[in-house]
Amino acid sequence: MMIRSTTNGVLKSYRYNLQRSSYTLNKAMNTVLTGRNFDTYAADPATAARCFQMRRSFQRVNSQYSVSESVTRKYEQAWSALGSVVDDVNNQKTSSAYQDILHSINDPTASGRNSLGQSLTELAKGIVQTMNGRHGDNFIFAGADGLKVPFTWGEDGTLCYRGIPVDAAVPDIAMSNGAPLTLNDQGQYDPAGTNYLLSGGVKTISVDDYEAAVKAGNAPTVLRDTTGAGQLVDADGNISTTERYYLVLDNSKTISKADYEQAEKDLASLDYLSKSEVKYADLGLGLQEDGKTGEVIGSSVFNVALQGINFLGYGVDADGDPKNIVSIISRMGQILLNCDATTGAFAEGERDEFQRLADKFEASAALLQDKHIELDTQADFLKSNQTQLENMAHTLEQQFLGIEDVDPAEAISQLSWAKYCYNTALKVGNSILSQSLMDYINA
Repeated sequence: MMIRSTTNGVLKSYRYNLQRSSYTLNKAMNTVLTGRNFDTYAADPATAARCFQMRRSFQRVNSQYSVSESVTRKYEQAWSALGSVVDDVNNQKTSSAYQDILHSINDPTASGRNSLGQSLTELAKGIVQTMNGRHGDNFIFAGADGLKVPFTWGEDGTLCYRGIPVDAAVPDIAMSNGAPLTLNDQGQYDPAGTNYLLSGGVKTISVDDYEAAVKAGNAPTVLRDTTGAGQLVDADGNISTTERYYLVLDNSKTISKADYEQAEKDLASLDYLSKSEVKYADLGLGLQEDGKTGEVIGSSVFNVALQGINFLGYGVDADGDPKNIVSIISRMGQILLNCDATTGAFAEGERDEFQRLADKFEASAALLQDKHIELDTQADFLKSNQTQLENMAHTLEQQFLGIEDVDPAEAISQLSWAKYCYNTALKVGNSILSQSLMDYINA
């Protein structure tokens, strides 16, 4: 059975095939020009969704890399600045604060103590300037508040960190029945008084011993009430109406309630800055929040807040001496400046203080060197983490480019084949059109 192909049927089939060839050619040409497997999400939804996830991860890693690069440079500058301070106080160098201190102690002629004192004072100022260095627009050692200068000198020469005296300390005060012992401005016991009695140097004396001392003409100064009578206390110094003891105040000192509360506030602020203030950065450590509190989990981020007081120290020790190495150097410099300009002799009571501070300076310098090594370890970690982020970004880029981008050789081959098919379709069209024209003439 033979089927006759009509002219309209042949032309219709020809047009359809020609259009497909043209579409295939245009698509192949567009693929070669763009180098992409698809141009729209609708073209390949599944592959496009995968690429979107990869690109989002790539952008996040790129952002983490940029942050990591900035943090790494900050830590490198911090390490360099702290290294300069370590060199200035290093006990192995001939030109260092430690050698100046040794010379001040061991110089048999005591010559040059004033000049050495000036040298130590200038060194303290130089360390502060170094620790006030910047990274970009932010101060390196200012903690989370990088726009505020970390170390400043008060009008009285007190070193401050972000406006708080670094040698802040809460003094021990005399207690009575679990509450602070309060005095009025005249130094008398007064429950409504606005002054506290410092506990250092305070002791008790029995009434009998006090009366005997009065008769002997060497009676100590004792605590009195607002009437001027001796205030009775027990053997532990608690206010009492039955016990027969007095508080001896010969070597006692007082502090106003306002100053005491300010000291508490200053020390609490320094403790917070040193131990609790943070500034987190996402460096690709798996940023995550606590599901219950909504707070960032500390182990999933990196704390970039460098607190200057954590390197130089703050507060005072059990002897009341400063822990801050700059304060120690500054005080030792002042003691040397107080020495007699001619003989070099120490002022009364200051030689022992100088020797005590010299020992504490050596301990603080060793601690500073440990902190410098710790900072170097953190800088190495940041460099390693940055390299890991760089490798991760490269891997992600290769993955989504491998899906999105075409193989150039394969794309060109497909273009050549599509062009060949299109040209073939045109040649077939020439034959069909010629035959149809003859059919028209013959009719």
